[in-house]
Amino acid sequence: MDACSSTGAAGKIGGAVTAQLLERSVATRALVHREDARSAHLRSLGADTVVADMFDVQQVQAALKGVDRLFFNLPLSPTCTRQRCYVRRGSAPSRR
Repeated sequence: MDACSSTGAAGKIGGAVTAQLLERSVATRALVHREDARSAHLRSLGADTVVADMFDVQQVQAALKGVDRLFFNLPLSPTCTRQRCYVRRGSAPSRR
């Protein structure tokens, strides 16, 4: 499966990217902070929405399972470096 995921999918930029991917019939997993009207709208467009805490490596790993590409969209903040590390660890192939 050729699937793409977008972080911040309920936001302005992530939402626009997610909508454009879905318009192009790309299987899209939308990572959101919580279930709300915005995540419901993404589901109505055809997105697979997943609630994930970007500071929880296990949640990030589960959210990215089966995803081939990632649009990583985070605002600049004092915590963005740590979030990038968690997403990188969560998206790396497991080494067993």
